[in-house]
Amino acid sequence: MDQNQISEEWKNQYEKQIKEYFRHNNIHTITLEGDNLIVKYNGGGEGILEVNDLQSQIIKKKVAQSENHSLSFPELKKPTDNNSSPITTT
Repeated sequence: MDQNQISEEWKNQYEKQIKEYFRHNNIHTITLEGDNLIVKYNGGGEGILEVNDLQSQIIKKKVAQSENHSLSFPELKKPTDNNSSPITTT
């Protein structure tokens, strides 16, 4: 197994974790505003996601890498581009 395969496996695992987080917490959109992750829930309501663990750090990194610094559950359901850069936790 080469480095690209390992990176792709990690990326896929992170993507699954992020999708599950959105699903489990009934989240529609997470947007990065400054250092804050603003969460908009399905059915209304809004909150701030504290970045205090690995999962929230991964989500923040993914949102920061997105084009408009926002990530929605419908976007997560789209097929991913195999040429996109892997999510790193450094």
